[in-house]
Amino acid sequence: MNIVGPPLGKVSIVPPGKRLWNVNQAIAIFRATERVSGAFLATWLLSGAQMWFRREAKQTSGQLNLTLEMCGTVPVPLPSELEQQRILSVLTGLDSRLGGEDDGLRKLRLLKAGLMEDLLTGRVRVTNLLKTAAE
Repeated sequence: MNIVGPPLGKVSIVPPGKRLWNVNQAIAIFRATERVSGAFLATWLLSGAQMWFRREAKQTSGQLNLTLEMCGTVPVPLPSELEQQRILSVLTGLDSRLGGEDDGLRKLRLLKAGLMEDLLTGRVRVTNLLKTAAE
C-alpha cells in the first residue's frame, strides 16, 4: 500500500509465486495470515481502513503521509474464513453489477450525444415531433 500521498492508500495484491518485487520507502507491505485472506485484507485496506488512515495520517508539505508504525496498528476485523469468503462474494457481485450499470450509463450518454447531434444539425426535423406532441 502506498503510504505517501497522493495517492495515499493505493493497494495492490502481489500474486502468489512472484518472489522478487521492488518496493521503496513509500510502500508498506501487509501480509495475509492464516486468519485473514489476502483478498479480504486488500478489500479492508481499500475500504474501511481508509477512513482510519486519513484520520491518523500526518500532513507534511501539503500531502498526507503514514508511517510504518501507523500501518502496523491499523485495526483489521477478523471474521471467520467462511464469513470472509461470503463478504468477498457479495462485494464481487456488487462490483460486477456496478460495472454493468456503468456500461449502461456510458451507452445512454453516447445515445444522448448522438440524438442531440442529429437534432442540432437538422438531420432530424423537430417540427413533426412538435406537431405530434401538440395533438
